[in-house]
Amino acid sequence: MKSRRLLLLISTLVITLVALVMVVARASASPNADTRGSETVYDAASAFEALKSFEGEWKSTPVGGDESRASTVVYKVSANGSSVIKTYGPGTKYEMFSVFHMDGDELLMTHYCAVGNQPKMRFRPSDKPGEIYFEFAGGTNFDPAKDGHAHEGSTQVTGTDTQESMAISHREGEAQPPRYSKLVRVD
Repeated sequence: MKSRRLLLLISTLVITLVALVMVVARASASPNADTRGSETVYDAASAFEALKSFEGEWKSTPVGGDESRASTVVYKVSANGSSVIKTYGPGTKYEMFSVFHMDGDELLMTHYCAVGNQPKMRFRPSDKPGEIYFEFAGGTNFDPAKDGHAHEGSTQVTGTDTQESMAISHREGEAQPPRYSKLVRVD
């Protein structure tokens, strides 16, 4: 009986030590990486709060493309916290912005594009941790069956100061290849 209890105690200690070593090893592998948000499965409300937490200036660099095409993206919380404005290329000829806001329990976004159209998108829950995904929900000043427009996109939260974005446009009713960018907080 004593040997069985001793064996159980030793087994528990070994399992605890192994778990502790794994936690320490994971933490020391990337001591400066802050991955908050990357493991969250977002609903509309928590995705909106995450968007608010992005407030500030970011550097956006295309993935697999011309690194010299890096640009600035600015997130700004506005209207007493009821909206988030994401500005692409502020101050440039092709400045665009997207406005995110809650409508009841839905998170909506309107993209004010440099080509003069305004696609609207709706947050769609995803099972993928860290993903904030938007799908097409109409728009103004274009015919989605013919005209080019932003159609869907996502932000993959990889940390408090890092994210990856994906955008898919449609032209003549057909999806174009996705465009990917990495964003790093500047301030």
